[in-house]
Parts: sequence; structure tokens; C-alpha cells
Amino acid sequence: MSGFFGMLRADGQEIPPILQERIAKAIRFRGPDGEATWTQPGVATCFSFFEIGPAKQTKQQPVILAGNWILGDVRIDARADLVREMGSYGAPVSNDSTSEELLLHAWQLWDGACLERVIGDFSFALWDDKNQSLFCARDFVGPRPFYYAFTDSVFCFSNTLEALQCVSDISTDLDEAFVGEFLLRGYCSDLSRTVYSKIRRLPAGHLLTYKNQRLEIRRFDALAIEEPFHYSRPEDYLEQYRQVLNDAVQDRLPQRPTALYLSGGLDSGSVCATATRIAERRGQKHTLKAFTVGWNPIFEDPEPSFAALTAKHIGVAYRILEADECLPFASYDSFHRPVSEPSEEAFAARAYRNYLEISKHSPMILSGDGGDDVLNGQSWPYFLNLWSARKWPEIARVLGRFFWAHGTLPPLGAGVRSRLRGMLLGSDPMQGYPDWLNPEFEKRNALREKWGAAKIVAEIRHPHHPQAYAALHEGYWSSVLESEDPGNTQVALATRAPLLDLRVLRFLLRVPPVPWCVDKELTRRAMMGYLPEAILKRPKTPLVRDPLEVCLESGKWSPNPLGEPTTAIHGFVNWQRWIETLKYSKRYGYKLNFFPLALSRWLKDVENARRIQ
Repeated sequence: MSGFFGMLRADGQEIPPILQERIAKAIRFRGPDGEATWTQPGVATCFSFFEIGPAKQTKQQPVILAGNWILGDVRIDARADLVREMGSYGAPVSNDSTSEELLLHAWQLWDGACLERVIGDFSFALWDDKNQSLFCARDFVGPRPFYYAFTDSVFCFSNTLEALQCVSDISTDLDEAFVGEFLLRGYCSDLSRTVYSKIRRLPAGHLLTYKNQRLEIRRFDALAIEEPFHYSRPEDYLEQYRQVLNDAVQDRLPQRPTALYLSGGLDSGSVCATATRIAERRGQKHTLKAFTVGWNPIFEDPEPSFAALTAKHIGVAYRILEADECLPFASYDSFHRPVSEPSEEAFAARAYRNYLEISKHSPMILSGDGGDDVLNGQSWPYFLNLWSARKWPEIARVLGRFFWAHGTLPPLGAGVRSRLRGMLLGSDPMQGYPDWLNPEFEKRNALREKWGAAKIVAEIRHPHHPQAYAALHEGYWSSVLESEDPGNTQVALATRAPLLDLRVLRFLLRVPPVPWCVDKELTRRAMMGYLPEAILKRPKTPLVRDPLEVCLESGKWSPNPLGEPTTAIHGFVNWQRWIETLKYSKRYGYKLNFFPLALSRWLKDVENARRIQ
């Protein structure tokens, strides 16, 4: 969660101290435990330090070793294994080495190939003196952002968008491609873009090389496709899953007050139960506190009641964050600056208040994000693969055991019903396309073509978990976790997701889909004794109501905006036409119709912030 900024000038000119001071101020909110600035000919950096743990961190950056230096936000997992391996090559590292020192020594041993050996959460820039190159990397899942801008002979980078906006040479003109996709989908599918045309985002799992004023970007990390496990005892799957989950939680759990997200389901419950057992062994169970986001009294929400069962069972302190006085698209007036990019989240102001409350207990919270990708997988690809290999006895054995245990056959998930429905009923590719876009903006960015374009299918298909494998490489989780980064929430609260640990993902992708990935069979059985029976037997349950629709139906909120919108919105949206759509449309709940409102609110917040400055 520490903040960093760097600037390299190819012409060797000095970076003005006043600019460095301004940038240091922009990232200061990220690091209350110290800050540092550093300069040498053509280079300037700023760093703000936030010590969370449990991995050892360097308080002053950049860290310099044999002419190389590193600047970033780095947390390395499986440290003991990495130290042991590096020690076998003669590297002077120990368990007391910081994450940044480990990464620098690993780079000296293996250059860029070290990124395939190092796991954890990281976003950093490393100067390689031998190659006279700057290497910038972001881990596979990507909870920690990395932004950069390149103009003429200047290259700037940071994990905070606002820091790059401090550089006058970097234009803050909006990226029309980003805005267009936001208005159509509520997000931008091109993960290399930001809302600003001259500031780019390094996608998760990618490495950027800057040398001789040229940029090169490539993916350096992908999940391996390996043969599935074939254990003779079912208990072996359960024991190994509990072990990798324990390792993932333990590497993320600091020895200080820690917050836990706790819903009424299996994923967050598994993380909370594991964290509680680890903290209890340390004698620190009292430092944990679980938080549940509930929607009472907006509507009757069963999640807090189920979460309370888990909290009582594992014996952890517990608090419900209710939704009193909660309205969609509430003003961001209480924010000391606008969020970094527009968001489709209708209740962002409420989320901000929740982040503030949680941060009073701890600057770090563990979440259950990521549990659905593999553990709600398909059976059809697995059986198809066995059929192609002519493993018919194996198919019979797997089906027989599943039927004996569940009294039914496993759902295939082959998509047959959807394809039949499409063939029988047909489909209009332009159905739902908005009619309130500014025509010139729409034409300039070919938005009609983008709306009707088919989604590109990933080239590499996993033989047993194709959907999960593709989803994990599409960058969805990096977008989710990045939206919870302090640079966006404006609150010093970092989210860590143990279920997205590479060790957990690699293990799950090798688990046979049947029976273990049918309705989270693996989690339900592995967590017996850890979680209450009511949670173990509870089916996956989405939120019972859409809060936005509830607010509309109650009459307490109307989407018709009050007052004049910001002038900038007219370049993207025919505002009057949008008002008419809201006025006469019977589909108020159709989320797309609210993206212009979200964009307009964000643009107004940006205007107000610039006016105050």
C-alpha cells in the first residue's frame, strides 16, 4: 500500500525540487510511516511508507544494490522457499531480508526470469544498470496498480494516478476510447488504458521495459496447464487444499489488528476461519475483527444472519455495516479529492464510509474474492477430455461415485440450452444499444461496431477448466482489487485476497472438476468443523435484491438529475435525449442507463477539485 513515483529524463536534466515536493504530497496519504525523496542526474523518485506486514519491508526507497535500484510496493510470499533456493546459488539473503532486497538479489541471479519464480503482490520499477534499462512489473493477479506516461524524453511512473497528473507535461485530456466503453459497459475492456489519454496502465502479469526512449511490454506470467491430481484417498485433496489455503492466509496475515470481510457464504467464511486458527496459534485472536456489509433496512438481507453464525462458530469479533440513509450516486462532497476514475458503482459514497469504518480497526483487510472461478467449474470439458483419451472406465467410475453420493448426475455446463435458445429465438446484436450517445462521439469511436462485436475467445484452452482459466487471465480480478486500492478509495485500507494466491490457483486448476468443483464440493468438505453446518449446506446465493431497483421502487430516489450537468458531459452524451429515455423508459433498472449519470458525477467532481486547487 506504500506510495511511489519515479521520473527518468533521457536528457539528464534536473527535476525541479518544487515538482518533487508536490508529488511527494500527492502520495503522502498512502504512507503515514515515513517518506523519502531521491535524486541523481536525470532521475527523481518519491516514496511514502506504510508498514503492514507480515513480510519485511524497506522503509526507505529506492533500495540500491550493485548499481541496480528498485522502487515500488512489494510483498513476497513463500519467502522461506525463495531464500533457500537463492541461498543455494550463493545469494547473500536470509529470512531477515526485506521483500525489496529479495527481489533485487533475485534479479541479479536470473534477470527478468526471476519474475516467474517470485510470487506475491507487487508493483515496482527496477533499474538494471548493466542493461541501462528500466523494468516495470505487476504480478499476475494485480491488486497493486502501476501507471505510466511517456512524453518526448520523459518517462514517469507511479501507483497513484494523481501523482502523474502533477506533471505539467502530461496531458489530462480524457481518453475517448475509455469513456466510450464505460458508457456502454461500465468499464473499459482494454486494461492498458486509463481515463486519461496520455496515462497508461500496466496490465497485471506484464513486464514493461524502457530503454533508449522506447517501450516494450509483454506478458511474463501465466498459469501453467498441468496434469490433474489423481489421489487414491479423497482426504488427500482436502488436506492439500487446507494447507495451500493456510499458507496463503498466513503469508498475508500481519501480527497486528486485522480486518476480515465476512459474508454469509463459503469463500469469505473459509478465509476468516483459517485466519482465526492461525491467529489463535499466535495468541492474537483478539486482534481480528470481521465486517459484514448488509443492506438492511433498505431491504431484508439474510447475509448478516448467516455471517453471524460463522462469526459465532469461529469466535471472532464481528460488526455489521448497515445501509442507513443510503441513496444511489450520492454526492462525493465528503471526499477530499475525486476518485481516480469513473465507476459504475452506484453506492460508492456508502462504500467510502464503510472503508473508513474498517480502517479504524486495521489498515488491511482479508477478503474471500476469487473463490468462484474454479470451484464453480464445468463438468463437460472434463468428461470430453476423458472421452477423447478413451478413459471410459474412469468416466463410469466418476459418474458412479457422484451419483452414489448425491443421488443425481453432475451438471455438465456445456451451454446446450443457451445455444438452442439462441437458434430457436434468434438474437438482435444491437438489442439494448443506447440511443442517447452524442452522434459525433459515437461515430468517431465506432461504438456501434464495438457493441455488436463478438467477444474474443482466449487462444489457450485449459482441458478441464477452460472458463476459469480464461477468466483468470482476462484481468477481471485486477480491476476489482484495483478499485479497492487506496489510490481509488482515498482510504488507507489495503485488500488482500488469499483465494487468488498463485499456490491456491495452481492447486485448484489441477483438481478434477468432478466431484470437487461441482458446487464447491472441495470447500464444503475441507471446511467441515471449520464452519457451521448451515453455511456448509447453504447453496450459493446472490444478493436477494438489486439495491438500485429497490431505491427506485420505493420512490425515495429518482434518476432524473437535479441541476445542470457538467459541460464536459455533452461531448459524450446527448443529455436531453438521456433525460427523455429515463422519463419514458419502463426499464429503469437497466443498469446501462445510469452510466452517463456516473460519468457526469465524476466529471463534476474533477472540475470542482481543479477549481479548488
